[in-house]
Amino acid sequence: MTETFDIPRILELRKLTRSISEKIETDLKGYLSTLTPLFSPVPILGEHIRGGSKAPIKGAEKAFRDLKSRLQAIAGQKPFSLATEISSPLDVFAATPSLTAVEYPYTATQENKSASLTVTSPLKWVLSYPDISPKRILELLDGNRSQLKDELSHTLLQSLTLGLVSWRIGPVS
Repeated sequence: MTETFDIPRILELRKLTRSISEKIETDLKGYLSTLTPLFSPVPILGEHIRGGSKAPIKGAEKAFRDLKSRLQAIAGQKPFSLATEISSPLDVFAATPSLTAVEYPYTATQENKSASLTVTSPLKWVLSYPDISPKRILELLDGNRSQLKDELSHTLLQSLTLGLVSWRIGPVS
C-alpha cells in the first residue's frame, strides 16, 4: 500500500496530528496537576530539604546519598564541569512539574541545497520543573560559564532531584 503525499494532504495530516497532540497534552497536564503532591522531594529527602520535615523520614539518608552520588557522577564531567559537593539542607523547591515538547534539530538536504530546522515531536514530552526545560539547560551551557555556574549547578540539582522523586514514585513508560 503506497500513498502519495502532496502538500494539501501533508497539511491535512499535520492539522489532525496537532489536534490529537493538544488533546493528549491537555489530559497529561491535568493528570500531572492531580499528582503534584507526589512530586514533592520533602517526603523522600525530609530534613535534607531546606524547610523540609523536621521529623526523621525513613530512607531519607539513603535518598540523599543516592542524589549526592548521581550529582557526583554527572556534575564533574563535560559539559557541566561543576563542583560535585552538596551539603544538607538543599535549596530545592517543590513545584508542579511541567511538560515540554521534545524538539530536535534536522537538516533537510536535496541535491546541493540544505536547510536547518527544529522539529517538534507531537507526542513526546520532557518532564521538568518550571524554568528547567532542556532548552534552558542548553542555554546555560552555551552562556558565560563563570556567570551562570551557580544557576547551572542549581538547575542540575533540581533535575536530578526530579529524577530521584520520579524514580521513587514508580516506573514511567
